[in-house]
Amino acid sequence: MHRVTRSVPRAYVCHELVGVPQLSDAKDPCSGLDLGAVCPWGPDPAFGELEEGTDIEPTVLEGDTNGSIQGARLVWEIPVQFLGAEGVAWVRAAAMVHTVPCVGYVIQQDSRPGALDAPRARAALSEALKAGSGAFLHRCSDSLVPEIGEPAGTDINKLLGVLKKMTAQQKLQVGDYNFCASDFVGPATAGPKLTLMGDTSLIPCGSSIEELALDSTCLVHEATDMYLPGCRGTNEEETAALINTRGHSTPSGAGEFARRVGARTLVLTHFSQKHQPSDVVSMSAVQAAAVSSSGLPHEKVICGRDLLSFKICPNGVEIKEP
Repeated sequence: MHRVTRSVPRAYVCHELVGVPQLSDAKDPCSGLDLGAVCPWGPDPAFGELEEGTDIEPTVLEGDTNGSIQGARLVWEIPVQFLGAEGVAWVRAAAMVHTVPCVGYVIQQDSRPGALDAPRARAALSEALKAGSGAFLHRCSDSLVPEIGEPAGTDINKLLGVLKKMTAQQKLQVGDYNFCASDFVGPATAGPKLTLMGDTSLIPCGSSIEELALDSTCLVHEATDMYLPGCRGTNEEETAALINTRGHSTPSGAGEFARRVGARTLVLTHFSQKHQPSDVVSMSAVQAAAVSSSGLPHEKVICGRDLLSFKICPNGVEIKEP
């Protein structure tokens, strides 16, 4: 008990995802047990838990279930304010296929502003400034009374910055010309998306986690075990079937899911103890299997290990070796 109390902050809030189903056919080992007798569900101040937690109820993802099994279309919307992080558009959880209720998380960052077509904007501003008058920034209004705009000067470089930051409710008046941001700034693009899978077997087609994870910048997926000569199983199919019945995935299964959702980078984790990350031969086989099923380039499939870190960037994933 002493070790447990030292492993959590002195004060913390616990938010619970309510109603997570067990998608696996395996029997829940906790089924029928009176867990409340040994694990009280209320906040326990002895461990520093505060009475501010929230029960997060699931919603059903709309659309064609495509034959997915019951409960596979549930989604838990995690309030972004719980994270204390900026630049996050949404965080959602969905059920995994495991021997106990388990979820995975998808984190979508905010959209990125469109790019400014600087040469075209510079040419237009130069032409408009020839009249000799300065620029004024206006807020669009339905009022018939002319609005007095905020002076924006005549420096073209500064005006380019104004155009870049303008909202849809603003216009830039330069002489007899009125410019909107949309005249020179392209549409916003989706921010990076990170998908973190929990313990899981094969994900059914049409499941909510599959839909949420579409176009993931980075997919972190377990790859517990695989067939290797001299290890568990007599062949690849037998070993894969055994792994799946225990609620886990093979590297090939992880790669197949990455292909289905269009992930751009796949990070493999949760290896069996017999596949040590330091074992170059074993990890090479794991990586090769995932590369084959995912269709990703070799450098886009990474075997995770202790202290390896990666940064999700707009243009991909940057790996930092320990």
